[in-house]
Amino acid sequence: GGVYGWGDNSKGQVGAEHLSNNIVLEPIKLRFTDNGRQYAIKSVFCGDFSSFAITGEGLVFSWGRNDCYQLGHMVLGQVCTPRLIADLTGLRVVGGVVGHSGASYLYTDDSFVYFCGEYRERDGNDVKATKYGPKILDSWGIKGIRVLKTNFGRKVIMVLDWIILEYNDIRPNIPTYTNLFDYCMKECRVTFKTIGFGEYKKFNFSKKHVPVGLSVINDRYEELCELGSGSFGIVYKMRDKNDGKEYAVKKLSAPEEYYKELQNLVTVRSEYCVQFINSWLECDNYYIVMELCSQSLQNILDTKLEVFGRQCGEPMGSVEAFISCQIFKELLECVQYLHGLEPPVTHRDLYPDNILMSRKSSAYGIYFKLCDFGLSTVRQQASDKGNPSYQAPEIYQGRQYDHKVDLYSLYRIGEKLFDVNLDYECILY
Repeated sequence: GGVYGWGDNSKGQVGAEHLSNNIVLEPIKLRFTDNGRQYAIKSVFCGDFSSFAITGEGLVFSWGRNDCYQLGHMVLGQVCTPRLIADLTGLRVVGGVVGHSGASYLYTDDSFVYFCGEYRERDGNDVKATKYGPKILDSWGIKGIRVLKTNFGRKVIMVLDWIILEYNDIRPNIPTYTNLFDYCMKECRVTFKTIGFGEYKKFNFSKKHVPVGLSVINDRYEELCELGSGSFGIVYKMRDKNDGKEYAVKKLSAPEEYYKELQNLVTVRSEYCVQFINSWLECDNYYIVMELCSQSLQNILDTKLEVFGRQCGEPMGSVEAFISCQIFKELLECVQYLHGLEPPVTHRDLYPDNILMSRKSSAYGIYFKLCDFGLSTVRQQASDKGNPSYQAPEIYQGRQYDHKVDLYSLYRIGEKLFDVNLDYECILY
């Protein structure tokens, strides 16, 4: 529990009092006392001009530069020896970081973050600076902190339950990223276009989601049931133990399929496609967390005749025809979105099980969404994979094709939806 300090002591950051110069050449043992009691230290973290030590009980001592209350002491000026932060007494602090020279952050075992120092926010064209002692950041709802990082500039990165928050002291808003790829794409400008997807795999952001000794799939999620399986993996319905929300979690074992589907999910992010939530690598298995939809188009087709009280082959009533037209209109809009991307994205595996109905409509009134982008491509590529009943002939015949093959799949889906049997030889797509 002993701590030694040496080096630059120009602001008292070494913690050695009564020195005749600003450089401490030999290690000096520091004393951590308060009201006559000596404390053993469990961990230490330091910045350029300030130092902090945490005891086994979660109390915090600090020393060094304190011109902005960044040490947590409400008296301005240098603190040359370790001093207990009185305002944190009663809390159990487990970690922290020093940001820029005027700020520090500490987090407790109940996952709250406390800020000490100078907080800057824009007021029109001016920057307003306010000095705080220990101040809880509850106004931003920051809970569940696991890791706190800083680049010793004006930016602090907080990681909580696999969500990344970035805080800049002159920007009060905190962007939220649900996965490391989104964070790096926004903050580091890492994209598929700038580095290529092969290079993206070398970054292996997903592996960083699971520190050694932790299991996201077991600790974070509760398996409810299996939703389906295929050649590429298994999809489970799972509940997040933290917020109680339910998600679809896809488990894959082949890295090439995982990275391809992950790339496609990020590329097609929109209201027309099932939302990508998170992804990670754990124990040689690849997991993709997605929005959970209530049912598929196949579920609707299986019950439609019974719901509307007619037999197969009988003409539709006006209500059923109207609803079927609305469903097909939304499917056309979904496919139009994919084909309108630059370059166009071809789904290649459209059939009723891959068309899901959201639990609530989007801002634009869209209920139906496309899923399963494992076969999607931006190139003309022959493949015999997919559902042959809905796939265009040129795909399974090994001929060249483009994004228009999805229109053939829509034609076959339309046959099922409107209960008709058309001659596809007469269809131009």
